[in-house]
Amino acid sequence: MRDVQRHGRRLVRAILTLTMVLTTLADAVPARANWRSLTGLLPVFANSFFGAGTFSPDGQYLVYTADAEVDDVAYLYSVPVAGGAPIRLNPDLAAGGGVGSYKITADSQSVIYASRPMNRGIESIYRVPIGGGASVQLSGSLGLHGTTGPFEIDPTTQRVVYKAFESGTGVPALYSVPIAGGTPVQISAVLASGRTIANFGIDPIGGQVIYIADAEVAGRLEMYGVASTGGTPVRLSPVGATVENGFAFDPFLPVVAFKATPSGSSNTHLYLNATAGGALIQLNVALGAGDNVFSYAFTPDGTKVVYGVNTGPAAGGHWRGNLYAVSIGGGVSTPLSVPTDVSYGADVLWFSITPDSQRVVFNYQLVSLIAPELQSVRVDGTDRQTLYTQGASGAIGFIYASPDSQWALFNVGQAQRLYRAPVGGGSAVPLDVLSAPAFTGDGQRLIALDYDTYASGDTSYDLVSVGLGDLSLWNLTRLETGAEIWGWTPVAADGQTLAYLVRHTNGAETRYEIRITDGAAAPYRLHLAVIRK
Repeated sequence: MRDVQRHGRRLVRAILTLTMVLTTLADAVPARANWRSLTGLLPVFANSFFGAGTFSPDGQYLVYTADAEVDDVAYLYSVPVAGGAPIRLNPDLAAGGGVGSYKITADSQSVIYASRPMNRGIESIYRVPIGGGASVQLSGSLGLHGTTGPFEIDPTTQRVVYKAFESGTGVPALYSVPIAGGTPVQISAVLASGRTIANFGIDPIGGQVIYIADAEVAGRLEMYGVASTGGTPVRLSPVGATVENGFAFDPFLPVVAFKATPSGSSNTHLYLNATAGGALIQLNVALGAGDNVFSYAFTPDGTKVVYGVNTGPAAGGHWRGNLYAVSIGGGVSTPLSVPTDVSYGADVLWFSITPDSQRVVFNYQLVSLIAPELQSVRVDGTDRQTLYTQGASGAIGFIYASPDSQWALFNVGQAQRLYRAPVGGGSAVPLDVLSAPAFTGDGQRLIALDYDTYASGDTSYDLVSVGLGDLSLWNLTRLETGAEIWGWTPVAADGQTLAYLVRHTNGAETRYEIRITDGAAAPYRLHLAVIRK
């Protein structure tokens, strides 16, 4: 009896000891999330993908392209996130044909896609139900125009706007057609032979199409605005100015910001105009010889524009200059950076605005390139904080602000490891993950690549989820040896579901599949190395 009692006490002590050990290991080893395959392993020849696909706005479907049936012929598929077989959405295509770009409508009911039926064939634009069905051609017939180019969806008018090249001449034009189908309408001005439409976009507030074209003088780009339903285009850029190929829309007002070089000037300035046309506003400070507006962005609340002016040539890949904030109505610009000498200031190539529109985080060169520093400042120029100082000549780049506006995330040095620092000031902490993060819907966790140091003999990178506050680490992908991440989607509407493309290598054979993870921790945190995969 006493022997039994002694053995019982020893067993209890052994269990307690094992529990303590397991608890310690559980704290050290990242928790894992649950995943499942959406496509299964695709055929050996399948290697044409447009990332890992796109979630529908309601999160019910993942849409993707792959040459999963015929080698080098990319078809369009949707697959229910809740489970089910992939559904091919477009009709049969000849060898060399394929689906190019695609977009999902805001109501998650349809997919708009561009497709060519054969190699070097005419590309056209179609609509198809997201759950499968007949495709309807939206772009015009060959009698109206030839092949099509990029397209966008106007959410305010429920129309598709696309670029097409006219039959016979190859001159580009913009057309608009209802998503439901109908006769396309040309909305851009007629261009002379040899002219181009360099870019276009749709104002999400006012239903206006902005496009950049050399309509007046060959080789000199101007900016125009026209209603997506049609009408007379209005020039938005200064008379005689050369517009740079790019622009940004205010998130709450029908206005557009863009850069242009006035006639007779060598300086690039920043302008703002209503997308339907109106009073043109120059936003930037007076520029010295050789100075140019380099980068710019609206604050998320749409009330200000933050912009950088580069002063002099780039050094070591960094554009030296100064950072400012200005009201969208124009007026006096507020300096956000304070140079310590005449040559260095903000690295105007990289800055990030917090989602609450309160602060700007930017790179700052103290002296030459030997002490790069990360600073944070309020948009009114006050409460400047130093978040991180790099002691050697390593670069700081890819600056992000967390969705809750509490954290600055940035990469440092050649290894580009990710750091976290409070935007209002405080110590920077290395997160030991790589760059290119996404965020969960609640903004409390980021998703990035990380080398799985717990997997013995496994040199692949996994997708991991890191808690921005508690730094807890969850492994989302559980990749096998020989597997690697080849791309992943933004997080779906539920705030945590993520799809990712996996490349499997087994000897000379390479195969792909798309998997999905729920982004949540596994029900237990203990994973010993011998049972990792």
